[in-house]
Amino acid sequence: MTSPDLKLAQAAMADVDMSLVSPPVRRLALRLMEIDWPQTYLRTPSRIRLFNEYLRRNALWARKLGAPASYFWDIADRVDSKSYIDEQFVRQVWRVLDLRWVNAPHHHSCRHALRFASLKVALPDLPDPFEPLIRCFERGGNLGLSSCTIQIDSRGLAYSNLDSFADREPYDISEAVLDALDVPHMALVAERKAEAEREAEEERVSRGH
Repeated sequence: MTSPDLKLAQAAMADVDMSLVSPPVRRLALRLMEIDWPQTYLRTPSRIRLFNEYLRRNALWARKLGAPASYFWDIADRVDSKSYIDEQFVRQVWRVLDLRWVNAPHHHSCRHALRFASLKVALPDLPDPFEPLIRCFERGGNLGLSSCTIQIDSRGLAYSNLDSFADREPYDISEAVLDALDVPHMALVAERKAEAEREAEEERVSRGH
């Protein structure tokens, strides 16, 4: 199989029991299950900006909750260790994500986001920590993960001192700004694709002779 089986994914999505969770969790789960997880490589600049804003918000929450900042952690557990997300529901969502070719490590970050959406306690006056990450996924699919770097499309990014992100100014992640960031990159990708196709055609013709 060279691409996800979207018919199977849609069938699995229909089997997800939305009655098990609250409306905020349902809305987030629907977004996650609609993501095309294979990387497109078209929106790398905006995805990098979204990931940086995710790290900034992540660090703000870590500082507020007295936790060390890390790439992916269970913020909801720090806010309310008794908070609960139905495990049957999580498994059903994971099934859909797997059929849409999510990278397995993202199971955890998606679960953390769903659990955060399920919180019923009063929250600190801080921005939603997971929204930039979800939008990063929505604009291009999986991230590559290793012990030292985050791979966003073809860009390997090494971050140090994640706690210091809390001191940064907010990144502008409005749709208009993100789209503008991607325009030059998308043109370059299109140019390289056209060049590769020309070279392939020239090789095919030369072999024909």
